[in-house]
Amino acid sequence: MRVNNKIKSLIDELTATHLTPGVQPSEIADAIFEDNYKSIESENKNGIISMSVTFMDCDDEGSTSIIVRYTYNPDRVLMRVEQKVGKRPFKIQWDREQAIESLLTQISNHLAKLNSDVNVQQVMDTVPSELRLVIKKRLTLVA
Repeated sequence: MRVNNKIKSLIDELTATHLTPGVQPSEIADAIFEDNYKSIESENKNGIISMSVTFMDCDDEGSTSIIVRYTYNPDRVLMRVEQKVGKRPFKIQWDREQAIESLLTQISNHLAKLNSDVNVQQVMDTVPSELRLVIKKRLTLVA
């Protein structure tokens, strides 16, 4: 079967997002040696680790304080990145659950367009096993 390039690309992205833990706290901590980094704070609340990094963004018009907050689950997997620029509130830059949800929806929609159960199964065999059931449930809802 010739897999639709879009489906293959989405599955590759889903697999990478699912399997890659993201930037690790020790890598973030190393940034403190950069001149424009001002502080790095960490907090553990019931196993959920948050690291906040404050740095200055300098340009011709002056400097702006930026805070980036990284949130990890107990398995050291990056779950969310939020950013605060100046006095503005934090804004989500990336969220693992939202990213996976979006990819699952896109994959399910494309798979629903395939005209054969055999084709769908061949594609499903390339998806991480933990996510196959989620896609299968979505496909039954679409059908």
